[in-house]
Amino acid sequence: MDGAAVECALMALEKWFYDEVENGRSISRWVQYIYAHAESLAFAGVLVSVGLKYPALFAGELQPLLGNFHIYECQLSWSLNELHEAWRISLAGQGQPTIRLAAEWHRMPHRRLALRDIAPWLMLQDQGTLEYLSARSIEWSKRLEKAGQDRDALELFLARFDPENYIQTPQPDGQVLVEMRVPAHLQAKIKDAQEEGQLKMLSLTLASRARQYLSGEHTLQPQEVSAFAAQIKRLANWQASAEDRHQAQYRINSLAGGIAVLVVQHRGWLSQDPELEEWCMRTLRELKPGENSEYDTPVSALDSTAESFLGEAGVALLLEGTEESVLRMAFEGVTGFYYGSTLQTMWRAYLLREQLGEKFAELANIVVFWSALRRAAIRESGYHADRTLLAKYKETLFRRYVAGKLKRGPRSVAHGGNTGAAAGRENLPQVNVGRREARERSAAKGDAPAAR
Repeated sequence: MDGAAVECALMALEKWFYDEVENGRSISRWVQYIYAHAESLAFAGVLVSVGLKYPALFAGELQPLLGNFHIYECQLSWSLNELHEAWRISLAGQGQPTIRLAAEWHRMPHRRLALRDIAPWLMLQDQGTLEYLSARSIEWSKRLEKAGQDRDALELFLARFDPENYIQTPQPDGQVLVEMRVPAHLQAKIKDAQEEGQLKMLSLTLASRARQYLSGEHTLQPQEVSAFAAQIKRLANWQASAEDRHQAQYRINSLAGGIAVLVVQHRGWLSQDPELEEWCMRTLRELKPGENSEYDTPVSALDSTAESFLGEAGVALLLEGTEESVLRMAFEGVTGFYYGSTLQTMWRAYLLREQLGEKFAELANIVVFWSALRRAAIRESGYHADRTLLAKYKETLFRRYVAGKLKRGPRSVAHGGNTGAAAGRENLPQVNVGRREARERSAAKGDAPAAR
């Protein structure tokens, strides 16, 4: 079954559980059936979400979920993704009705709660839950012997389930204020763990926020720009683990996106802080958009890549000058590995076309010529062509761009094909797509090879 179909089925099941509880009908029979037959952690995710919406169920049929150590870690990741709306990444290119429905679902308040925070609260409210979690904590504590480098995190987790770590203070209105008192030796460790977690989530979500600002979906208000810039600098001062390539790429995407927002939409504000402005320009020049990956595809729907952000920033900076580094940024966006990068970069150029003047025509000509050269690169590689091969085909076109040879009026696609082949002769194997196709058709029919 297709992954999207499975996801829809699970969401339908979760919604059905909500409706059953809302209408006062017991779900015990179906919960027990899942316990007995389910073989996927996804069902635990459904049941935990139901419990977070109706916490009293954790004192009954859903209580076994509170006793599974691994569920807490998985659910924390889910809740953080909901809180920072990382799910929006997968909605790139979807229509507004679909996005609206997804937002209504993911933004339900209980989906942003962390089970590790709710369980201790239930423990202090219900004696049965207290007894159950106390017994489970004894079992969990046995993990400390083999925890290794994860010992600090495990100690912090166990501290949440020790009733002695909570102070309950009656309030004038009859309610009770519950505060957690963390053991002194864990205080600093909590701070460090929280900081690391926040930075990881910032690296994952800042790029998506930047795209929302650049697309006009949301607006970064003038009074928010300073705090936004501080987040970019904070992320720049942090490095992902060397083993985590994906996290490192998220960080690069977010840095490029954040700076692009400042350059494209808040250039006046940025120019008032020369030190920050110089740092932004230097960082733009030094950022490397991405590396080859077996999972890369040019047709990716992701619209928050470093490549596209750098292209947009480069186009905006063309309004101020034609330094080679600026030309390179704009050029790399137009000729990006992802087709979406070409779209985003040229859309920014279109919005600025009156201010860009003939520079806009140059960028349009690059698109025409690149369409021919990229096709040649694809034919050489037999697939979409990786970044290394594309870079070889790009270089001649970039030299012509820097030399001002693309300024003459709009070029046709046919012209681009002919010129693309000619450009290839400067430092590439000769490319003439039409002649090559004729030879291949002739060979397929068993004819003698066409003369060159």
